Amino acid sequence: IPHDFWIDDDITSGRINEILRDAPKGYIKKGYDEDLANEMAMALLQSKIEQLTGLGIHRYMKIDFKGFEQMIDAVDGVDVYVEKTIDDKAYPDGNWGYEHFFLQKGDRHLDGKTALKFARSRHDSSDFDRASRQQKILEAFRKKALSVGILTSPKKIQDFFNVLSENFETNLSVGEIISLADFASKFNRSRLISHVLTDNDL
Repeated sequence: IPHDFWIDDDITSGRINEILRDAPKGYIKKGYDEDLANEMAMALLQSKIEQLTGLGIHRYMKIDFKGFEQMIDAVDGVDVYVEKTIDDKAYPDGNWGYEHFFLQKGDRHLDGKTALKFARSRHDSSDFDRASRQQKILEAFRKKALSVGILTSPKKIQDFFNVLSENFETNLSVGEIISLADFASKFNRSRLISHVLTDNDL
């Protein structure tokens, strides 16, 4: 879902990617404690996504930028094809400044930090382009996780999520995660269709 998608609600109105930041403040003002306010904000996000897509959202996984880097590094990086050279002189440096990010077109092996920059860079691109690059990273991660056996070993799955524990949150149990990983490892990739919303007139 494009992060600029606008939502309206009694608790907060704004871009959909701001719900988890702003909604807890609204719930706290109404007298809820911080932990419950955060849970309610997640439930609000789930309901808005259900309204947009018509799909029931029963579980969630939330990962921050550090966790994203750790996820990629845990499988020793991912391989992607960069369709267009990225020369971003204004990539956010995490300290209210900017840094230069350059990635040449072609087949590339990306570590966690580079994969995050590839997924987030805004130079000469749109939110739709970023969504496409993010899908590439997720698909590359799926392939790598299968190749190193993470999705087929309950112990490796547990170890993997232990690595992410400080930067990862989910309402899935470990048993559910293992079941889903087993399903994913056996799923016929040719039956999976991925789409990215674009601003092209299709």
